[in-house]
Amino acid sequence: KTKAPELIDIPLVFDRILYDKGVEMLVNLNRILPEARKKGYAVGAFNTSNLEITQGIIRAGVELNSPLIIATSEKAIQYAGIENISEMVRTLARTIRIPIALHLDHGRSFDIVRACVKNSYTSVMIDGSHLPFKENLKLTQRVVKFAHKYKVSVEAELGRLALGVMPWRLRSAPRTAPISSRECPNCGLISSVRSPRR
Repeated sequence: KTKAPELIDIPLVFDRILYDKGVEMLVNLNRILPEARKKGYAVGAFNTSNLEITQGIIRAGVELNSPLIIATSEKAIQYAGIENISEMVRTLARTIRIPIALHLDHGRSFDIVRACVKNSYTSVMIDGSHLPFKENLKLTQRVVKFAHKYKVSVEAELGRLALGVMPWRLRSAPRTAPISSRECPNCGLISSVRSPRR
């Protein structure tokens, strides 16, 4: 049985974040995305469902000296267990010096969001696109209000995306009208991700 190599501990170039060995590097997206936007680089979001995939994601982030978004779907949570995923990512995050957001990808209910927040997720996506728009907006507002109490970032899908639509059919694909700040004042309009202030 071959032992996996330990993750390399390398310094990070972000000047606004202080690092101490052994300090957990789980952060919300407000600690990752503004810096990326300012400096003109993308931050990868990678889905995981087990230890080996998570180790690979983190190893790549360390080698590239890049922050990461480690995401899990509801199916991955059902498969691996929310406590197992949370503990695994938190344990690995203590061994490195790059910021990591633990993100729920396309959560479809308030209950799954609440479970993730209670299990140390630092970012959640609420996808109410299966609901009528007003119900989706109401669900999103509820999630934002709850998550921000715990300093958890929120991404929302208000409306529908034309996924799986052939390019020549895009004209007839359903479209979502932009929302106003009155409809969802804390949802963020420039970006689909809204983080609470630090």
